[in-house]
Amino acid sequence: MKRFLSLLFTLALLVAAAFVGSWLSHQSGWVGFDLADWHIELKLAAALVVLALGFIVLFLLLELVFGVLRIPSRMRDKRALKHARQSITLVAQSLCALAEKDISSADRLSSRLQASAKKLEELRPLAHIVSARAAELSGDKREALAHYQQLSAYEVTKPLALTGLYHQSRQIGDTQAMVEYAEERYSTHNTAEATIALLESYEKMQDWDAVMDVLKHDAGRFFGARQLSADMVRKWRVKAHLALADKASNGGKNPNQIALSHAQKAQKEAPRNVEAAVMLMTLQAGMGQSHAAKATLKNLWRLAPEYSLYRKMVTLLALDEKQQQKLVKGLVAQAPVHVETQLVQADAALANHQPEKARNFINAVKAKEDHPDADALMDQLNAVPPSSLSSASA
Repeated sequence: MKRFLSLLFTLALLVAAAFVGSWLSHQSGWVGFDLADWHIELKLAAALVVLALGFIVLFLLLELVFGVLRIPSRMRDKRALKHARQSITLVAQSLCALAEKDISSADRLSSRLQASAKKLEELRPLAHIVSARAAELSGDKREALAHYQQLSAYEVTKPLALTGLYHQSRQIGDTQAMVEYAEERYSTHNTAEATIALLESYEKMQDWDAVMDVLKHDAGRFFGARQLSADMVRKWRVKAHLALADKASNGGKNPNQIALSHAQKAQKEAPRNVEAAVMLMTLQAGMGQSHAAKATLKNLWRLAPEYSLYRKMVTLLALDEKQQQKLVKGLVAQAPVHVETQLVQADAALANHQPEKARNFINAVKAKEDHPDADALMDQLNAVPPSSLSSASA
């Protein structure tokens, strides 16, 4: 369209020039001027033609001068274009090397790309991205961290930089920096990944109160908006409640009651979670709530028929001999000669002051395999004074 308009304008000028020339050819006026010792007279038409030719020559001379003056800048532009093309090729080669996990080629190309980026400002973020990934592949965490810090100066690459800084800080064990980067990323770029990173960083710091704050104020709305699995939110709540229950049970004001409250919330969030059931049963038994503990035990029995868990059930609750026998009987009916079954029977025999019976079960296990729990039970049996065993038997 632009070329068409330019052609149309040129044709209009030619038509106008032809019209003016035709008009001037019928005019009889003269133009005279003095040049040194010369007096020159021209017809008006000839004078106008000379004037027009003079303007054309002047225009061409100016174009020539300006063209010569533009040669250095054109050369610079040409070199810059060539450099940009070479840089794009370097970026493509670097990305291919990273995709193929060719560490030596990625390191070499990233070094060339860094040198190229010194001449081209727009290339620097890409150079830092490639160099950071190459450093990660080669295992140089400090170098990767330095490039991600450089990337954080650019607004367009800041989310990527904060993600990289978070992961690198986590790998080198700088927990405080990891939390700071996760919080900054969460506050400035509130994405699903940022929320999960923040929760993981608080978990690393064992700051479960902060985890609960995120889940209470942000995560529920956020996860719902992003349509992430509700199981993920539930998993974090259960994990936080269990950690807070464990923390409360080790001290503080009304430790058992607070711990029990958290354990009950964890059980409510995930009724089929074995860890929550074991924690709740432990606290109920420790607080003397035997009926509640036995109810939890029944639920746990249905949830997890693992052999090692039966042993915890036998020893954890203050069960009488009849209840223990009923518990062990159910296990023996499932797998009478299984190693874990015999360890449970040894546990029960020790609890009922039956040393010879316990020793027989332990020896039966040791004859099958070198089980560390069998050694521990044998040490426990040998540590009991004979007098107490004989008095118990009596």
